[in-house]
Amino acid sequence: MKLNQIRDVLSASWDRTKAETFSLASFQEVDQALVGLDEDGQSEILQECNTYLATNSKSIVAMYAAGSIQLARHGQEDNLNLLNLAETFLALGKHEEVQFLCEKILAVSENRHALRILAQDYENLGKEDEKFKLYERLVRADHDEVGIVREIADRANAAGDKEKAITYYKVAFDRVLIRQEVNLVKPLFDNLFKLCPDQFDYFLGIAGKVGVLSTATAIALLRDMDSYSKDDVDRKITCEKKILGLDHEDALARNSLIASFKKKYAGHTRLDTCLKESGLTRAGNHDIIHAIEDFEKNISFDKGTFVYQGSRGRIGRIRSINANEVVIDFAGQKDGGTKMTPAMAFKSLKALKKSHILVLKGCVSHEKLAQKTMEQPQWMLDILLSSFDGKCSLKQMKKELVPEVLSESQWSVWSKQAKDLLMNDVHYGVSPDDDSYILRETPISYEEKQLSIFNAHDKFYDKVKDLKKFIVDKGNTDSEFFYEMVKYFVNILENRKDEVELDDEMLGSYLLLDDLLNHRKMTFIKIPPEVTFQKLIGKISNPDKIPALFGKIEDADLKKCFIDWTVETQPKEWSALLLKLFPYYLNTYIPSIYTRKKKGQLFMTIYQTAVDNYRDYANTLIYLIKAASPADWAKAGITMEKLLYTKLTLLSFLNQKVEARVDGQEAGANAKILNEMLFGTKGKNATEGEVYATIKSGDANIARNINSLVQSCTGLDEGEKINVKFQIQTQYPELDLDSKKIELKSDSFVPTGWFCTSESLAQKKAELDHIQHVELPDVAKEISDARAKGDLRENSEYQYGKDKRHLLQKKEAELKAEIDKAIVVDLAKVDPSRSGFGTIVDVTNLKSGEKTTYTIMGPWESDPEKYVINILAPLGNALCNHSVGDTFDFQMGDQTVTYRMDAIRPVKA
Repeated sequence: MKLNQIRDVLSASWDRTKAETFSLASFQEVDQALVGLDEDGQSEILQECNTYLATNSKSIVAMYAAGSIQLARHGQEDNLNLLNLAETFLALGKHEEVQFLCEKILAVSENRHALRILAQDYENLGKEDEKFKLYERLVRADHDEVGIVREIADRANAAGDKEKAITYYKVAFDRVLIRQEVNLVKPLFDNLFKLCPDQFDYFLGIAGKVGVLSTATAIALLRDMDSYSKDDVDRKITCEKKILGLDHEDALARNSLIASFKKKYAGHTRLDTCLKESGLTRAGNHDIIHAIEDFEKNISFDKGTFVYQGSRGRIGRIRSINANEVVIDFAGQKDGGTKMTPAMAFKSLKALKKSHILVLKGCVSHEKLAQKTMEQPQWMLDILLSSFDGKCSLKQMKKELVPEVLSESQWSVWSKQAKDLLMNDVHYGVSPDDDSYILRETPISYEEKQLSIFNAHDKFYDKVKDLKKFIVDKGNTDSEFFYEMVKYFVNILENRKDEVELDDEMLGSYLLLDDLLNHRKMTFIKIPPEVTFQKLIGKISNPDKIPALFGKIEDADLKKCFIDWTVETQPKEWSALLLKLFPYYLNTYIPSIYTRKKKGQLFMTIYQTAVDNYRDYANTLIYLIKAASPADWAKAGITMEKLLYTKLTLLSFLNQKVEARVDGQEAGANAKILNEMLFGTKGKNATEGEVYATIKSGDANIARNINSLVQSCTGLDEGEKINVKFQIQTQYPELDLDSKKIELKSDSFVPTGWFCTSESLAQKKAELDHIQHVELPDVAKEISDARAKGDLRENSEYQYGKDKRHLLQKKEAELKAEIDKAIVVDLAKVDPSRSGFGTIVDVTNLKSGEKTTYTIMGPWESDPEKYVINILAPLGNALCNHSVGDTFDFQMGDQTVTYRMDAIRPVKA
C-alpha cells in the first residue's frame, strides 16, 4: 500500500521539467511520501526513478526522489541529483528552493559542492556574514581551496580580528607551499608579516621551505626579515647567512654579514685577524660558506674557551692566545700547559661551548650530572643534540651517557622520558634520512611534526598508527598536515585500483578512509568512486584466500571494519565466512554478531573445529578455553572429559614447538596458560588444577587415560608426571599403571616432532588423496578383472595386483601416520637466534677448516644432495639448538668431528 501511494505521488508530476513552477511544497509532498519506506521499498522506488530518468533526464520529481533516497543511504557521497537541482534553482534565483536543497544535503554531510552553491546564493542575496560562515566550513571540507582561505583572512584583517587573520593566512601558507604555488607566497607573506613580525622562527621556517621551490622568492622574504631585525644582530646574522646559503654571490648579503659580525664581536681582540684569515672580506672569494665557517670557528677561540683535541681524546681550556701562540691547559696535565701556533690550534682543536657534553663530563661531578640528567631530561636532551650539531640518535646519546653519567637502569628510565619528548615536543624533529632526532632552529606545530614522523616511517601499518595517534591526540584534522597523511592512503587506492590482485595495504587503505569518512564524518576525504568494498573483495578469485588476507591486516580496528562490511554486503555468506575469520580476530566481537543475529548455535561449531584440529587452531582453542564456560562447551557437544584430554594433547604439541624454537614465544605463553590450568600454580607436587580435580572426581578409566597422556606429554616437568601417577595410585590402588620410567631428554634439545611446512603437508595430503581415490580403486579393478580370468594359482596378473595393493596400503598407512603427527611451521616466524627447523646454518669443520652451509628442514623437505638436512637425522639433530660461536661434536663413523657454528639465518618463507 505504501509503495502504491508513493507511485501515485510521483507519477502525478513525473513529466514536470520546469523548475519555475516548482515550490517547497512540491518537495515536501515527496518527502512525506517517502517517510517510513523500508530498505526494499527504497530500492524499488530508486530503480523506478532511475529508469524514468534514463529517458526523461530533466524530470525534477524523479531527480529529487532518487536523490533523497541516495542521501538517506549514502550521505557522504556526492549526490548529483540534488546538486544538479540546486544549481538549476540557483540560476533561476529561487532562493528558498536552493537553501532547502543545500541544507538537506548539509544536514547529512559537509558536501563541498553544496556549500559552494549555498554560499553563492547568499552572495546573490548580499548576505556577506552568512556567506563567510559557509566559507569557513568550505575550506575545512575542501583542502584544495586556497583563494577563499585568503578571502577569509583578508576580511578578518580588515575587521581588526588579528588572531583570526593570522590563523587563516597560515592555513593559506600551508596550502600554497604543499601545492608549490610560489607566485602566491610573497603577497601572503607581506600580509602576515605585518601582523606578527616577531614570529621570527615561523617565518624562518617558511623561508626555508620556499627556498626549495624558488631561490629568488626565499631571498626576498629573508631580506624583509633582515631589514626588520636591524636591532637584533643575531637574527640579522641568521638571515644573511641563509641568503648566502641560497646565493653564494650575493654581495649585499656578504657586506651586511660582515657588518653584523663586526657589530657582534666589537670588543673581541682578534676580530680583524679572524676576518682577514677567514677570507670573508677578500674580494673575489667565491667560497663564502667555507669562509663563514672559518670565521665562526676562529672567532670562537678566545681566552677561557674549552677545546677538544680529537687525536688524543682530551678536553682543555685556552689559558692565553695571541697572534703567535695559543696556550692550552688540558685536563690532568701537570706541566705548564701545551703551546701551539694559532694555525695548528685551529686545525687540531675544536672549540666547545661550556654546555657541551664533553665539557660537562670533564668538569662536573658524576653524581651531580647524573642527578640533573634524571631530574631534567629535556635539559640533557638539548645538551646532547647541540653537542652533535643539532642531530643525534638515541644510540649516540647512550654512548655518551652510559656508564660515565648514567647506569643501565637509569638509562632505561631516562631514555623512555627522552623519547617521549623527542616524539611530542615541537622543538625536536625526526630525520628523514636515518634514526636521528633533530634540534630545530624553529619550533614546529604538533601537526607538522607528526607529518614528518609519518613520512619517516616506511611500513604501512606504522603509518596507520601515526594517523590514528594524530586523531587520539586531538591534532588538528582540518590542517594540511593531516590531509597529507590521508592523501597517502588515497593515492594507494588511486594508483592500484586497476590491479588484478588485492593486497592488504589496498584493502586497509579503503577500510581506514571509509571509517574516517563515514564514522568520523571527515567529509573532505574523497574515496575514488570506483573503489568499493564489494569490488575489492571481487578481486579475490578464490574465496578461500580471504581469511589469510584478513589475517595480514595488522590493525584491530580495520579488521573490525572488514567484519562489518562483510556482514553488510554478504547477507547469505557472512556467517560461514566469519567462522573462518575468527581465528585471526580472537575477541568477543564476532561471537556477539552471531548472538545479535540469533545464530549463536552456528558459532558453536568453531568449538568442535578447534578441538578436532588443535594443531592448526591452537590459538583459537586457547582463547575458547579461557573465555568459554562449561555450559558453552556443553552446547557445542564437547564433554569436559574430552576437553581435558585435548588440553593435555595440546600442551604436548605446544611444548614440542617451544623445544623446536618454532613460534617459541607464542607457544611458550600458551603452554604456560595450559600448564597452570591443568596442574595449578604452586609448582611441583601441588594438587590443584583440572588434572588433579578430575582424578578425584572421575573414575579409574578416566584416571588411566589421564596418566597415559601426562606421561607422554612432551616438555612436562618430570616431577609433575610422578606426582600425577602418585595421586592416581593413591586414589585407585587397584589400578595397575605402567611403572616404566619415562626417559627424560637431556638439556640439549633433541627434536621429536614431525616438523614440516604447509606446502609439504599439502603435497602429502594430495599424495594420500591420490592413493585413496585413484590408485587403490584402479588396482581393485585390476584385481577384479584378473579374478574373472579363472585359476588364481596360475594367475600372475592377480598376484601382481595383490602385491601392488599391499604396497599401496602400506604407503597409505605410512602417510596417514606421518600426516597425523605433522607439525606445520610458519617459516616467517622462525627464531634465527638459535639453529633449528627452518634455519640455514654455516658451520666450519675445525679440523679440516672446511666450511659448509646446511638447511635444516623436516623429513619431507630434506634433500641431502642439496645440503637440506632432515631435522630427525643424526646430523640434523647435531646441528640443532646452537647459537653463533658455539662448538659441538658429531660422531661420523668412528671419527668425532668438531664444528663451529658461524652463522644462522631463517629460510625465506
